[in-house]
Amino acid sequence: MTESERRALTSDQFYSSGGDCPTWLHPLTVGYCAGLKLVSYIVFFLLPVWALWRAHIIAVFPGWWRAPLIASLLVAETSLLQVFFIDGREMIKVCRRLWGRPRA
Repeated sequence: MTESERRALTSDQFYSSGGDCPTWLHPLTVGYCAGLKLVSYIVFFLLPVWALWRAHIIAVFPGWWRAPLIASLLVAETSLLQVFFIDGREMIKVCRRLWGRPRA
């Protein structure tokens, strides 16, 4: 495939700046990105939180393994919470940029 053919194929998919993107396409792409972000939050945060909650329920039963299990759950919860807040902060930056006025 030549360079001009490759440019012709990708010219409608990607824009070098927000000003090049048609106004009707901007809300669609932002909505698509928001939908993908929502799905990623479900997969990367909601499912692990559910799994940790189930592990907490199991840890209620007495036994010698209860203390190490609870300690590992606290480490996992702390890590998950840290990533959640860092990702949320970055998501706010991206949303401000995406929902802002397209630049030329």
